[in-house]
This record gives sequence, structure tokens and C-alpha cells, in this order.
Amino acid sequence: MKPEGLSLRTKEWILPFVCLCAVVLLTELTPIDFALSDLFFDAKTGSFPLKSVWYMKFLHTGGRAIVFLTALASLLIALAAIRAVRLRPYWRASLFVLVCIGGAGALVGFLKHQSQRPCPYKTDRYGGSTPHLGLFENLPHGVEYGNCFPAAHAAGAFGLFAFYFVFRDRDPVRARRALWLAILAGNLYGFIQIVRGQHYLSHHLWSGVIVWYLCLAIYTLAFRGRLWPSAAASA
Repeated sequence: MKPEGLSLRTKEWILPFVCLCAVVLLTELTPIDFALSDLFFDAKTGSFPLKSVWYMKFLHTGGRAIVFLTALASLLIALAAIRAVRLRPYWRASLFVLVCIGGAGALVGFLKHQSQRPCPYKTDRYGGSTPHLGLFENLPHGVEYGNCFPAAHAAGAFGLFAFYFVFRDRDPVRARRALWLAILAGNLYGFIQIVRGQHYLSHHLWSGVIVWYLCLAIYTLAFRGRLWPSAAASA
């Protein structure tokens, strides 16, 4: 076992956990969630004005379409590789991307629908009727679940973490680029929802960490060293 490989695996497991701890401390002990959402809330109308403007709707819908098309392309490549010999080397990598993107949406969507925490626009701070709920708090008796944590929209973009693992053992430079692209996309998708009053900053940061560990677990347990025909498990 190479020392640098051990170090890489340690970073992949430990650093996201450190980031999660920082997210919890930052968003639960400071008003940063409110401070950011307040910037886009109009107290006069009691709403988030950018929620319904056409270009924000376009960005929201377009973002989902990009993730869907990426998953669809991965599915088509994986299926085509069954018959097309020249595509055979790509079928495992394509299947991995499909499983990660689909799994990200399914897992975060499930967690979101089990959550008590409400979306910003549903809270009494922003014109709704539900009280804001901290991470370790419970809703008052009789209040409907918020079903808004973590952020499913950002989770789809964070599913692009899969491409980091696709290139991890073959091209470290491209893998790092893919990693930063996924981080950028996930935060962009999350920011769009913050602007629209659909989520807090903490919601999409939690999604990022959850999806990272999902992709890492899928890679480690099922695909590590087997994404490419000639790839050896070097790390």
C-alpha cells in the first residue's frame, strides 16, 4: 500500500467530516442563514421577489435539466456499451455516474421528506406561519412537518462528484477539476434556491457533504479499481 494512497483516502473520509462540523457550528451558532436570506426578502410584500421571475425559474428548471441529461447520457452510454465494443471500456464509469446522480437525488429527497425543518418562505420570519427550527429542535405539537432539509435541488448538482471518482485513479488533474466543478455547481444551485427563499445556506451545504459520502461509499464498496478495464486500485 502506498503511503500517498492512504493519505488520499484519509482526506476523502476525514476532510468532509471536518467541513460538516464547521457547517453545523457556523449555521447553528451564528445567524448566517438568516443574514443571507434576509438579503433577498422584501419585508414590504412579505415575499421573496425573485422566486417567480422568469430567469430564476429558468435557472432552476435548467439546472434540473442539466443533471437529468447527464444521468440520461450515462444511462445511454452504459446500455450502448452492451453491444458496441468501442464503448465497452466506458460502461462501468457510466453506470457509476448514473448510480451516484440517481442515488443523490433519492437519498436527499428521502431525507428531505422526513425532515421537520421548514423552507424559509414557510417560516413566520418570512411571511409564513411555521416557526424556524434549529437542527436539534422539534416542531411544536400540531405543526406540520417542514419537509425542506437538506436541499434536493443542490443534491443533483453535487451528484457530479461522481466524475471526481471517475478520473481519480487515471488523471488526478482532471479529477481535481471535476471536484471543483461539482462544488461550484452544487453551490450555484444552492444559491439559486436561497435567492428564491426555498432553502437556507445550511440546507445545501449539508446536501454537499451527504452526497459526497454517498458517492465515496458507492465507489469504495462497489467500483473502486473497477471503473476502467485497465485501472488498478492504486490508492
